[in-house]
Parts: sequence; structure tokens; C-alpha cells
Amino acid sequence: MKILVFCGFLAICSATPCWAQEWGDLNLKFIVEGKVPEPWKLAVERDEECCGKQALFDETIVVGKGGGLANVVMIIKPALGAGLPIHPSYAESANATIAMEQEGCRFQPHIIFLRDSQEFAVRNKDAIAHSAMLFPLRNEASHHFIPAGKIVTRIFTSYEPSPVRVSCAIHPWMQAYLVIRSEPYGGVS
Repeated sequence: MKILVFCGFLAICSATPCWAQEWGDLNLKFIVEGKVPEPWKLAVERDEECCGKQALFDETIVVGKGGGLANVVMIIKPALGAGLPIHPSYAESANATIAMEQEGCRFQPHIIFLRDSQEFAVRNKDAIAHSAMLFPLRNEASHHFIPAGKIVTRIFTSYEPSPVRVSCAIHPWMQAYLVIRSEPYGGVS
């Protein structure tokens, strides 16, 4: 299996700082060439009446049509001690709520990029209870019980140097990740 990266950048920076140039967009696409391993089916051992309605598969490697690789995180990070100017459109969403759904006995989306100024919400759309356990390095760990149809929210006070795993203590196959940064420049494929 070979992974190709296609990158397009619409604002070119010269020897002058990037913020002196016009703003631009960065678009990435990760393409897998060759044979992709088949995803393995997850064993549903609890709440089969709800969680067993559809086949659930491991989401470690997800490849879509055309070989597009999902769940790849890209971050543009400033040099140590330096800051990045924030585009006005990102400033407007600095306090937005970013939601992850518990639906079909899985977390959706599998990876979320959010800023430490934004509120994180987990919505349980299933007819059964779930939980959300988070074990960050810089922020306080938490474990929330989420009844059917309810929402829990949280605000992180600091960025995280590595992805934060989100899991359900009731349904151990349910896992997802948060990428929590101070700067807004990043995303998930």
C-alpha cells in the first residue's frame, strides 16, 4: 500500500512573512495506491438490539472511492514562540460549538479538529445510554454518562500536543479522537 499526497496552495509566500501576502487556501488529498486491507468487523457484545442493527467496522484505516484516505489530520503550526495571524472568518468561529454524534453505536465523525476556545459537544442520538471518556494530557480528564437523546458539553483550557482519544465505557468498540489546537489552521480529510 502506497500513500500519495496531493497539495494545492493558493497563496505563495516569498521571503516576506506570509501574513503580508493575501490569504490563501490549502487543500490536501491523501490517495492510497495498491491493495487496502479489509476493515475488520467489530464484535457487538452489548445492547445488540440497538448496536447490532448495522455492521460496525474498525475505522483505523478508511479508504473511500478513488482511494481517498479518510481521517488524516493536517496542522499548520507556528514556529516555537511565534504566532500566526488569524483570518477574520476563523475569529468569528472562535467560540463556536463543535459537535460529535453518538449514532449507530459509533462516534461520528471519527476525528474532530477544534480549537481550545471552542465548546465541544457530544450528542447521543441513539435510543440507549452511552458515555464519553476523555484522557487529555494538558486538560483535565473527564467521564460523562450520556442518556439517550442528551448532550454533554465541555471547554478545553489548553491545546493538546497529541490527539485525545474519546471512548465509551459502556460500548468499548466506540472510539474517536479530538485534535485540540490553539491555532485554527488545520483539518481532517
